[in-house]
Amino acid sequence: MNSMTTRLLSRAAVAVWLPILLFVVWWLASANSESLYFPPLRDILTALGDAFRTQDLLGQTIYSVRNLVAGLALALVLGVVLGIALGLSEPVERATRPVLDYARAVPHLAFVPILIVILGIGAWPKIVVIALACIWPILLNSIDGARSIPPAVWDMTRSFRIPTPLFIARVAVPACLPRAAAGLRVALQVGLVTLLVSEMYGSDQGLGFYILQSGSTYRIQDTWAGTLLIGAVGYLLSLLLLLGERVTLSWHFRSTEETRTVTKSSRFASRKARA
Repeated sequence: MNSMTTRLLSRAAVAVWLPILLFVVWWLASANSESLYFPPLRDILTALGDAFRTQDLLGQTIYSVRNLVAGLALALVLGVVLGIALGLSEPVERATRPVLDYARAVPHLAFVPILIVILGIGAWPKIVVIALACIWPILLNSIDGARSIPPAVWDMTRSFRIPTPLFIARVAVPACLPRAAAGLRVALQVGLVTLLVSEMYGSDQGLGFYILQSGSTYRIQDTWAGTLLIGAVGYLLSLLLLLGERVTLSWHFRSTEETRTVTKSSRFASRKARA
């Protein structure tokens, strides 16, 4: 077993020991529960398996995940494009800041009834409201990323008369993407909440609809099962986002690791010199 495999296994062990421990504690603590509202974990998992077999829970999950991913993708594209446009032009950003602050203060879930009236109860209202909810952390991080371009880069751009499209593609976008990716991880959690609420009050399918129907008919085990499932979906999507960052932004992580290595070497050298 090489060192890389050992390192990966150790990281995996560190990441999963606490969830496994909590799962075991929950299983043991609820084993003899007779409460209607807090059933044993064994019964919840049994209800989850039955729902996949008899209630098309897999189809409901795919429907919800598809809407969530589409909403996040729309928010990412709009957030990066607007973030670059606002971050590269301080007068424009200063002029639009009051409008952005007002729009950000409006609860995004308030748009759900309006969008249902306009677009119906299909997938589009969910996608649009998820995009409206998730765009803000991506947009604000993208603005900061565009502002973080060093002045020396701007001077070099003017000196070499680099065209604006080339500057945006080779400088502005790479500067924004790492921060936009961090905003996307925050937006994922917001998107999950928005997805559930939009499906509870404006849908006839999806995980939110399944949880609402289970609760309204006092199928408590199914309600808990749907809640656990949406948590698992969010966790898996978060892992996929981290993996996607490592692949698409590998240059950024390499640069960060090199900077850390140089910093550690400098600190070690300075301490050795003082000693």
